[in-house]
Amino acid sequence: YSSPSWDSRPRSTSSSTRPVIRGNSNHRRTLSLDPTTIPERIDPFAVPTLGNSHLIIDRSNWGSQEGIKAPLPLERPVSYVIITHVGLASKPCTDVYQCSNKMRVLQDAAIGERHLPDLPSNFYIGADGNVYVGRGWTIANSYHNRTVSVCFLGDYNRYEPADEQISALQHLLTYGVVQDVLDKSYRIVGRRQTKQTTSPGDKLYTKIMHLARWNPCGTEGYTHCGAELGYPTVWDEEAIHNERMGIKPHYIHQRVVNEEE
Repeated sequence: YSSPSWDSRPRSTSSSTRPVIRGNSNHRRTLSLDPTTIPERIDPFAVPTLGNSHLIIDRSNWGSQEGIKAPLPLERPVSYVIITHVGLASKPCTDVYQCSNKMRVLQDAAIGERHLPDLPSNFYIGADGNVYVGRGWTIANSYHNRTVSVCFLGDYNRYEPADEQISALQHLLTYGVVQDVLDKSYRIVGRRQTKQTTSPGDKLYTKIMHLARWNPCGTEGYTHCGAELGYPTVWDEEAIHNERMGIKPHYIHQRVVNEEE
């Protein structure tokens, strides 16, 4: 594995030669790669990798808004990994350009529509087999602290996850163990096991149920996920955040196509 430079902190880059985009929150966004040539400009020898051709596309490379960072540090060691998807008829992205664009749309929606400080999840996986950094290894996600959330980019009630995505997930989580972020006995769960939702989609959920680390907690006949650690029955830090901020439920339930479930 290559050295990790791909946490939640944006790189310091000069914007003099790079296009600037504005998102819903009026934060500036600088693309560190020319968006018309992103697939050709990715150099596997210059970009961190997980092995087996899985690239790590950090925040500066997919075009994150500048100055964006969620406030809570991730508590370690992490005992649970949550798998989510974008859902809502979202087509999987199949190259770095498409997936980077989807990441920017997701971030704008998370901040502008859902009033979150950043993207909900720690990592995102495209159908190109690459990993896109959300909140990274150091910042808590919007579901539950002491968990790492991985979102698959696409609607996996409709589409079959690519083998490359499952491989990227396994390589990513192995790296998390090596870096002492994930507990060596971590468990994988689907979002639907921690909240009433269809996420991560039936087709993806079937895949993760066959992974060695999948845990049946939250399903019929089993206690809720995290019961042994004192976790609540429902994992939903986003709802707690919105309640604290006085955001009305009907606003946060108005979802657009490109929002993570």
